[in-house]
Amino acid sequence: MFLMRVRAPFATFRPFVAGSYRQTLPFVTPTAAYGLLLNLAGIESRRVMPDAMATDTAYGLPSCELAIGMLGPPAVGRMLQQLHNYPVGNTGAAHAPATRGSKYNIQPILREILVGVDAFVAIRGNDELEGLVRHGLERGLASKRIDGAPRYGVPFLGDNAFLVDSIDEIGGEKQGVLPARWYCPIGRLPDSDGPRAGTCRMPIWIDRNDMNRTKTELMAPSEFLSTTPEEAWITIEPPARALEETSSGSRPRRARATRAAPEPAAAPKTRHPSERTERADEQARTPRKRKRPEKYAAPGPSFTESDIEYQTDAVYLALLGLGPVPSGDVAREAAMRLREGGLVSFERFRAGGPLGRSIEAAVRKARRNGWIDAPRRGLLRAVATDAGQYSKEMWDLCITSTDTSECLNDEERIMQCAEWAAENMGLHYERLRTGGKIWKGIAAALRRARRRGDI
Repeated sequence: MFLMRVRAPFATFRPFVAGSYRQTLPFVTPTAAYGLLLNLAGIESRRVMPDAMATDTAYGLPSCELAIGMLGPPAVGRMLQQLHNYPVGNTGAAHAPATRGSKYNIQPILREILVGVDAFVAIRGNDELEGLVRHGLERGLASKRIDGAPRYGVPFLGDNAFLVDSIDEIGGEKQGVLPARWYCPIGRLPDSDGPRAGTCRMPIWIDRNDMNRTKTELMAPSEFLSTTPEEAWITIEPPARALEETSSGSRPRRARATRAAPEPAAAPKTRHPSERTERADEQARTPRKRKRPEKYAAPGPSFTESDIEYQTDAVYLALLGLGPVPSGDVAREAAMRLREGGLVSFERFRAGGPLGRSIEAAVRKARRNGWIDAPRRGLLRAVATDAGQYSKEMWDLCITSTDTSECLNDEERIMQCAEWAAENMGLHYERLRTGGKIWKGIAAALRRARRRGDI
């Protein structure tokens, strides 16, 4: 048996309820304790689901028996907080585009939190898991995950804002010194005891895709005991793989639909320069499709005499990567970048001159096309929101525009570049996924930068 003591100033464990008053269960739940053990053991518990709004649990996680002891009841506090969520119906739908896929509805709620959590967590029945947890406690973030990847994150209880103060292994002669009240399924406690304070329904296993597979148990604390009673042991048996059929076995279970933000009424689509032409005859029937310009093309007699399509592409490329620019400076910034690219020449830029008017017209058209947005009032920004639109040069720009002198590992640098692209180029993503388009694009740019000696 492996026994550890966990102390935290704050924690919260939400039951399966909704509303403007968010309660907490009275103590550490089996699911929270199991997640903490996996964190310490360096076992990735999340499963990559590209189209899902919620993080799902990985298959094949280790099974074990665990028990939870309460050294003293924590106090219950309340805090007023903003709740960000995906609402039912159209509430807050006007804010959805500005949040770029994040939760767009905000409302005030009262939330309960536990103050002063002091708990025992015991596991048995899996020597390998015990060894990994012990190794994680000894080495911390210096150890690797079980799959060899670097560790990330820190231990918390119920909410990643509530970190633990200490986690200590209780071994040998230290066991039994501190008595605790152990949470047991109510059916295992003596009937003569009657109702107990602290009785609640605790989750044993949570399935976010199908609540029918979520397991809960009505539990209550025992009297103070110096040893872990047999009645307190709970078996955790994670699924080895997804269930492909319903309980009756009649037909395969349908994939559950994920919630998406309400979309505004469809407007006539303006073609982005990254979209490729598929059929020559389609160009005669539909708005013109143009490949995203990856480098400046030589204009005709002069920039100001070129067609508006060319001017729009050139100005868009000139502004791409500059990030938010004051609207009054956009034309000047674009002109400077165009001059660096050899497309225009001037000694003194005049906003009201032929070049200035051409650039301003191109900016207006780019805004109508959706290639330039206004992230904040008074600012304009050239955007490329879809990772599928990015060329090698654009991924390289993400590398060269960040601080390459910082000593970062590859994972940290990729995350830094993705955050820079989201802020300065409007790159849209809900969660950065290992092996996704963004991850692969930045990783390839990182390798090219190393070959060039930039990093």
